[in-house]
Amino acid sequence: MSSFFNIDNDILTFIKNNYNTYLDEVEINIQKPNGYYNDIPTAFPANQIILYVYADTIEFEEFTNESKQLKQTITIMIVFNNIQKSGVDITILLKKYAEALYNLINENNTFNSIVDITKINTISFLNQSAMDSSAQNLRMINAEIQIIKEI
Repeated sequence: MSSFFNIDNDILTFIKNNYNTYLDEVEINIQKPNGYYNDIPTAFPANQIILYVYADTIEFEEFTNESKQLKQTITIMIVFNNIQKSGVDITILLKKYAEALYNLINENNTFNSIVDITKINTISFLNQSAMDSSAQNLRMINAEIQIIKEI
């Protein structure tokens, strides 16, 4: 049994091992992520697509006398920094990435038995360039999921 403090890392490993297959399902030859990190994004390497997974809130509830139910909010952020490929519309690329992420989670809502169930709370699209003129061509997908696991 995996420690509940490692669930976000285990989910990241699952995504890293399976996400490209789902990207290929929405479009063959779509540009794949350059890196996967279990961290809050602090740096945005140029000309790269980076996927981050990090844990937010952890809640515990009594489930039985011998076990608890863990509820955890996990954020999955995909950062597109200065992605400029001829013939690629960045808005369409973001939507395809979001569709692949949705399909991956929806079809594997236990992340191969890492958790008991996963619920997608939100998927949002952020255009950092519109908020900060120094952040040229910085776009993001922010997905908030809630996982539940008996511990």
